[in-house]
Amino acid sequence: MAALGAMYAGWLLIGYFLWKDRQGRLYWILYGVLWVSSWLLNYRLWPTPKNTPLLDPVLRIATWNIDASDYDRRLIEKDLDFLARMGADIVCLQELYLGDYSAECFAERAGYPYILFGKAGPAMGMAILSRYPITLHEHPFLLKGSTNGILIGEVVLPSGDTALVVNVHYPSYRLGKLSSWLYSHWRQVWKAQQRMDTLLAAISQSWSGPLWIGGDFNAIPLSYAVGELQRSGLKDSYAAAEWLEGPTWRPFPLRIDYIWGPCTPHRQKTYWAPKHHHAYVLAEYGGAELAAVMKKSATFVRLGR
Repeated sequence: MAALGAMYAGWLLIGYFLWKDRQGRLYWILYGVLWVSSWLLNYRLWPTPKNTPLLDPVLRIATWNIDASDYDRRLIEKDLDFLARMGADIVCLQELYLGDYSAECFAERAGYPYILFGKAGPAMGMAILSRYPITLHEHPFLLKGSTNGILIGEVVLPSGDTALVVNVHYPSYRLGKLSSWLYSHWRQVWKAQQRMDTLLAAISQSWSGPLWIGGDFNAIPLSYAVGELQRSGLKDSYAAAEWLEGPTWRPFPLRIDYIWGPCTPHRQKTYWAPKHHHAYVLAEYGGAELAAVMKKSATFVRLGR
């Protein structure tokens, strides 16, 4: 929250100084620095050497908060077509609304034979869709009365390696509501985030094989939650983003959806579906990126780690 405030509330301070002293060059310089810094946090402003898609990616992992499809059956149908068209191997979905579909039927319509569904209600929750066999690693951790939580699955990849896929949906402060400015609400969100931070740290420390963590973190790159993942050794797929890629939430441009993996992917792309605030974030991994990770994982198994 502090990082978000510093990033955007700072504009108000600079605007005030510019209004007070329109001839002050120093303030114009500060204004420019703040503007560039904001863009650097959200957009990829430098070219990447690997800016071409793989002809045959070994693994494609995506995350998407589908905003409950606005509880609209017609939009659900469009979302299913969009998921099938994107064709990722594994997809982490947040704020999933099934409508009249069962979880299995929803997955089939989206083009996936396997699904893990963490229920927050009869037709609401979060899910992991997979083209490869996936089993529940442990009981989903869902915050009471919300679709926020953590869903963990073990995926058997075509190589025979078992990867852990963690779908995350952090709670947000929802500052558009008057009640969200009460201290009691902030304290509740802080406690929920701490519980999720603790669980993610335990997962990162205990799992020795390939690990991917994806989802809606409701946190910008300068936040505590993102910093903890950076320190864990996992790689942010944003490192492979192309020119001007970055924002994953609109209309106010923010990067709050992430994919973290054991290695840097070949490419990351964001796609926007109509009537959705969150982008579909896709990370593509090639054989070269995964080979060293799988070899390291096999070594850990032989050593009993």
